Order: sequence, then C-alpha cells, then structure tokens
Amino acid sequence: MNEELKRLCDEDQRDMKELPPNRVEKDRMRRKRVMEILNEGGAAEGIDYTHAAVIFQHGETLDDWWTAHQLAYQASELGFRQAKWLSAVALDRWLLRQGKPTRFGTQYIHLGGMIRLARFDLSTTDEERKEWDVPSISDSLMYNNETIRGMPEGRVISSFKIPELKMNVVSLSKDIVHSPTFEGEIIGCTPDDRPIFRNCQNWNWINKNDGTTLDLGWLLIPYAPTIAHILVNKEKVELKGSKLNGEPVIWVVDHALTLYVKSDKGVWAITGNDYKRIEELALTFLLEQQGKHT
Repeated sequence: MNEELKRLCDEDQRDMKELPPNRVEKDRMRRKRVMEILNEGGAAEGIDYTHAAVIFQHGETLDDWWTAHQLAYQASELGFRQAKWLSAVALDRWLLRQGKPTRFGTQYIHLGGMIRLARFDLSTTDEERKEWDVPSISDSLMYNNETIRGMPEGRVISSFKIPELKMNVVSLSKDIVHSPTFEGEIIGCTPDDRPIFRNCQNWNWINKNDGTTLDLGWLLIPYAPTIAHILVNKEKVELKGSKLNGEPVIWVVDHALTLYVKSDKGVWAITGNDYKRIEELALTFLLEQQGKHT
C-alpha cells in the first residue's frame, strides 16, 4: 500500500466531515499531488487506486469525476471489490454534471426546496446495480440507510400510507454537498403570461410575479412502494391524507405544501403554497390519465 495516498485519502475524508473553509483549496492540492504520485508509478495495488479515486471524486470538473471513475474501475479490475461502488458513483456524478440521467441512480440533488433522487436511466436493472454494489431503485427512492452509502444519515420523522404508496419524511443529519443547480428552459406560458420552466431533471415550475419565488412546481417520480420526502435537520413535519376525484393523495405540510398522487406513469409530486392551485394541477394529471383509459 502507498502510505502517502492513504494519508491523503484520510485527510480528504476528515475534511468532508469537518468542511473547513479552505477545503476546496486543500482538495486541489491533494489532487495535484495524487496525479504526481500516479505519474511516478506510485500506485500498484487496488487499494492505492481506490484512495486516489476517492480524492478525485471530490473534485470540481468533469475530468476529475471521469478520472475517479477510471481509477476506481482499475482498482476493481485489480481485485479490490469495494471499488466497484465508487466506480459506479463517480460515473453517475460525471453524467449528472452534464445534465444527463445517471446510470445507476446514486445521486441526490436539491430540487424544489427539498432533496430528490436525480433523474436516472430507467433501462438499468437492479441486477446491474447489484453487480456494482449500489442500492436498488426502490431503496434509493425510499432513502434506505442500510443500503445507501456516501450520504448523510437520514431518519424517518413522519410516515403516511395510502393504497399502493407509503410516504416517509426523512430528515438528514446534514445537508448534501456536490449538488449542482440546473437552469430551466421555457416550455410554455400560463394564462396570465408567466413562463413555465423545465430543467434537465424534468422538474417543472412557475414563478410568482416577482419572477424568482416559486409559485408552483411539479415532478413525476418513478413509482416505488415507499418514497422519501427528504429534508435537512427537521424534527417534525405534518403528513395527512385526502381524496381528489376519488383518488387517495398524501399531503406534506412544511414550509411549503407538497401533494403526492400515484398515477399510471409514476408518482406526481406537486409543490406550492396554495392548496387549491396544487389540487387543480393534480386533478389535471388524474383526468388526463382517466381520459386515456376511456
């Protein structure tokens, strides 16, 4: 084992926990030194490549994350099985930062005032995920602490169940890092001529008349029996059920309102501050579904 690579990796992990103000500069210095060690032939074992990959995984550029993926893959090829997970996660981060769906569904981002699982490739199977030591999509959508790695610990503070869907409000012990911001493109206008935006995560939203404050946002989440509504450092959040056009729905009542309703496409999550406007949009989705079935 290369002891310097291990020391640099240990420093990286400590800084990720403590988040010192000069962390970014220290990260850059570590990456520079790791590349020097690699160019000098200082990595010989799988664990060496894994230590190097961890440091590049906490980088700033597409090249950094691609390097992390390649280094972790090399580690796994040398027989270090633990590196397969890191190789998959690094690949997902590289894809996410390009605005593309992740392959394995390992990345979480800030979206609409909460934390969501980033858009992922629906064609990747759970068998493939198991091969790369990453959680199933059901586990990722419910934020299962027992299988998710590399993320803050989450605890369920509220739950509510309706037929075929359970909602858990999960409070993280600390905020996530490395969450990119995605700009939206205008895809239409409201009757009062406000633009409707959509970004690469398929998050749709309308701002209030000030142009910056969220008025209404919506997202279609792939179906799973249990879905997490993820927040940070929360102690209590109200959950309640109701019916809309005869269909059961779940409300999350926090700094904003979020309605969850199951459809044949997945689960719609609609966020805003006005019950009536949220229900009107949800009803539109339900009627659209019913129209296809008649």
